[in-house]
Formats: sequence, C-alpha cells, structure tokens
Amino acid sequence: MKSIPKVPGLVDQRGEPVDSVRVEEKIEEKEEKPCKTTVADLQQVFPNTSSTQLKQVADLINRYGADFGIDDDETLRYLIAQAGAETNNLTRFTEGTTFHLSRLNAVWRSRFNTMKNPTKPGRRNPYDFAKPKGSTIADPVRLFNYVYGGRMGNNKTGDGYKYRGRGIIQITGREAYMKFNSFYRIHYDSTVDVVENPDLVATSSKVRVISGLWYFKERVNSVIKRQGKDKTDRVSKAVNGGRNGSQARLTLYEKAAINIQCHKSYKG
Repeated sequence: MKSIPKVPGLVDQRGEPVDSVRVEEKIEEKEEKPCKTTVADLQQVFPNTSSTQLKQVADLINRYGADFGIDDDETLRYLIAQAGAETNNLTRFTEGTTFHLSRLNAVWRSRFNTMKNPTKPGRRNPYDFAKPKGSTIADPVRLFNYVYGGRMGNNKTGDGYKYRGRGIIQITGREAYMKFNSFYRIHYDSTVDVVENPDLVATSSKVRVISGLWYFKERVNSVIKRQGKDKTDRVSKAVNGGRNGSQARLTLYEKAAINIQCHKSYKG
C-alpha cells in the first residue's frame, strides 16, 4: 500500500502531522463556496412571478454571484428580498413613473408638502407637478429631474429622469451609472455603455442582474456582515437610502429566510 506523504512542519490541532491529501481537501473546501439558488426556492418567495423570469434571474445569480460575495445564506436572502422589493417581485426593472400627487410627500417627505397643506414654505407644492395641470398624476420627467437633480452625480439638465432607478437593485444617478459602466466594460463587455444608453440596465437580463450584484458588493455586503439590531432596516437603507417600503422589505426577507438557502449545485 502506497504511503501518503506528510507535509513537513504542518500539524493538526492534536499535534499530528498532516498529509498532503488533507491539505488539498482543506484548500478546495476554502476556495469553493457554492451558493446557488433555484427556481423552486424563488417561487416560494415570489409565487406570482413567472417561472421563466425566475429562471433567468436564478441562472445569472448562480453564474456571477460568487464573484460579488454572494456566498452564504444570509447574503443571498438579503439580495433576493431587496431585489424583490425594488422590482415589484422581479417583474419591473425600471423605476416606476406613475406617482399620484398624494404619494409625493410619503415618498419624498423632505421635498414635498402634503395635499392638505400644499403651500407650506420650504417644500414644493405637489400640485405643481401635475400632468397635465389639474391631473392627480405627477409628470415623471419633471418629478425625477426635481427629486434626483443636483445630486448623485446628476449635474446636467435631464439627468434626474435619465438616470432614474434600473436593474434588480435600481441603481440611480449618473455617478452610479458611470462607476458601474467602467466596471462592466473592464470585466464583461467593452462595447456596452450604460451612461449613453441607461435603458440597458433594465432591458439586458445580464446587465440588470450584474448591476445589482455589483451594487451589493460595493454598498451592502459589508452592512450584512455587521452584527446588531435592525439589520433589515440598515440593509434597506443601504439599498434605498431611507425607509421606503420598509414593511414590504421585512416581509420579503422573512419569506426568504424560510425558503432561500445556498445550494451546492443548481437545479432549475
């Protein structure tokens, strides 16, 4: 019987020499952290979303997720839950453009007055954004250019609307689009330009998912790793910037916590 060579100077916790096979096994175990999701799991969280759409999302997360630190149950669950909250259960990948005037104060409290007291100094009158005048629906172009203009890198006329939220995590603002564009062109496809064509972040299935994975690695993964109370609120703030839809986000995470877990291999 052929003996297995020991690794000189390397011992285990009991002081016994460690053979090369055990060392290789440990290295492989450390390097390989499969964390894949399945259509069946996603259907438990999003029962009304088509299996075709869920498979598309699952395939892309499974292919690229490990590159962005999606390598454990908790991170995968937060990704799925926040993506669902941002995209109406993985069905809409561009920020909604239909806002009733009555909702403006609820969504952007620091920028709009209520309908009951629309002219209070310091905030905008929601009726000023009606489309057309007299309507109860806000003009989306004027709305986004106001709420997003002059911040998040939006420094040109029309940037607020042009760089509104898109993708599974709804990246928003010229600055985010430029940073993601540079990353994507270097690592995936140099012909893609989401600064010139931001709609690609919504219309390309690959770009929309990778944009969300990229954002999670940049802004969210570190929040997930920190222990403490109210983690879902902290993760939601890192994604959305505030508490918009906080109850829906919590509900989705609770469903994900029950139904989403890492799989070593993908079974669609």
